[in-house]
Amino acid sequence: MARVTALMIYLAGCQCALSVQYVQAALPPEQKKEIAELKRDLRKATPLLRRKQFDEARAVIEDVESRLPAMGIDAGERNRLLQGLQRSIQQFHAKLPLSFEQSVAPILRDNCFDCHTSRSQGGLRLGTFAAMKRGGQSGALLVRGNPRQSLLIARLITSDPIQRMPKDSPPLSQQEIETIAAWITQGAYFDGKDENARIGSSASQRPAADTPAQKPKIEVSMADGSETVSFMRDIAPWMVNICSGCHGANNPRSGFSVETFEQLMIGGDSGVVVVGGDPDASRIWDLVGKQDPIKMPQGPAVITRTNHRNLRTWIVEGAKFDGASEEDATRKLRDLVPSADEQRGMELAQMSPEQWSRYRLDRARKDWKRVLPRENSQYRETPEYYVLGNVGQPRIEQVGAWAEEYATKLREAFALPSTRTLFRGRLAIFVAKDRFSYEEFNQMLLRRRTPKEMTGHSVVTANQEDAYIVLEDYGDEPSISSGGLRVNLVEQITSAWLKTAGSSLPEWLIRGTGLVMGGQIDPRNRYIRTLKTLAANAAETMDSPDNMFDNGSLTPAEVGPVGFTIVSLLLKSGTPAQFMQFVNRLAGGEELDRVLQSVYRERARSFSNSWLRSLKTAGGAG
Repeated sequence: MARVTALMIYLAGCQCALSVQYVQAALPPEQKKEIAELKRDLRKATPLLRRKQFDEARAVIEDVESRLPAMGIDAGERNRLLQGLQRSIQQFHAKLPLSFEQSVAPILRDNCFDCHTSRSQGGLRLGTFAAMKRGGQSGALLVRGNPRQSLLIARLITSDPIQRMPKDSPPLSQQEIETIAAWITQGAYFDGKDENARIGSSASQRPAADTPAQKPKIEVSMADGSETVSFMRDIAPWMVNICSGCHGANNPRSGFSVETFEQLMIGGDSGVVVVGGDPDASRIWDLVGKQDPIKMPQGPAVITRTNHRNLRTWIVEGAKFDGASEEDATRKLRDLVPSADEQRGMELAQMSPEQWSRYRLDRARKDWKRVLPRENSQYRETPEYYVLGNVGQPRIEQVGAWAEEYATKLREAFALPSTRTLFRGRLAIFVAKDRFSYEEFNQMLLRRRTPKEMTGHSVVTANQEDAYIVLEDYGDEPSISSGGLRVNLVEQITSAWLKTAGSSLPEWLIRGTGLVMGGQIDPRNRYIRTLKTLAANAAETMDSPDNMFDNGSLTPAEVGPVGFTIVSLLLKSGTPAQFMQFVNRLAGGEELDRVLQSVYRERARSFSNSWLRSLKTAGGAG
């Protein structure tokens, strides 16, 4: 036993000695010199990373990494100098942010584009990174460096089936969510060439699904006028508005697209889906009108009995195309038929002022009943507004008077015509007596939770089918997040008015203009007087003053103060007419730097520096 123990100790000692010798194997002097040179070159990435020149830093790191094999060192070599270099390369790789183009864009394209590119659910479009940064009706999607405060992550991980995205589809995988969260934590870095380019257009991303050009050409059978069902009139409108969400141009499900009539007839991955004259052989009829339960469309959308009947008759009659010409079969159906919003817009455009007024009041009362069905509302009608609330009639009368007084002020400030109301059919103003009532408006009408700092909001759709503001009446004394009911009223009316110009305006401009106007109504307001200090505090945390224009880099609490100081500076730098030109051109989708240079003769970087200097001057920005 003693001999065995001694042998084991001896062998262990040999193994240890061999192990030490193996780890500490020396490299030739020339290889040591090469490693030292590689380390020096690798350190060139440090200032590039500090300046956020990530593409350049990545090139340096990959260059060093690519030169290692040429050194001819055995792959099993474990020299301390070589291991140190390899660890340094790994550490530098870890400092590089995730690639939006490679890691995040494919996830968004495959899961979000159906609802947020050709359509704009919740006012959110994800077709470009610039649009993604702007966010939608619920606010900015991204808080750079903080996934927990980013609305994008909140919508991906919530257990609420109404709030969770993607809607009516399986949730993202844990790995996909962690990838997006890590990208936000690292600063939500965009590594594409153009923020206004379509997401997915980069050659670095994997190709999209087959396009019609890669599939066999089909012969379009044109209608001869004997058909009882028109494709363009009876089929195309509901296909565009119901089916294109899943079967549009962007990665259509099962390879089947209804983007054009030709693509509809080509079919999908499983082959042809429409067989003219034979509905039983047409897979589209099997899914839409035959199976029990009906498989398509998925989600809450429904096809009416008339739609089913027309679809079957259209197939029986040969699935003919009755466009203006055969060339129209290759054009987008969405360009040939009006969308649901466009159809509704045409209906609204034909309404008289009296019809608009009746419509607005009726819709406001229905919204109130939907949100607070057990509470009666007090009501006041003014020339510009319908005021409804559960705060008591005297308070309703007071809010109505304040709102009318401000309408005059708004017109004077921006030279607005007095020949028509500020909003089609007036603006509805809902006044909630407590926090519960206010939160119910967010939950029931917008399907969103209410951030603690939010005490009011505005909703104005593109055609003004919706045009209302909601206020929480917490009193007239300013709080840490609001200037009291009257200032809040002015801010939200201004916000609603700006939204009539278009949906492309940044949140800092909308909120900032409202707060500036609130400050003019009540210049001694304690909350208004703190905004400049709050903006200065926000500026200290910015990596660059250019971030003042980026909603994604500001917390919800910072957007208002920063916007207030920017708008104050714009108004001081020019006339109200110039400011309105600035607003209208941004609303039209023009790039901010170009509009600043054209209207105010100043580039964004120069204006950013002027803004920083203004925060250091004595007195308030307003």
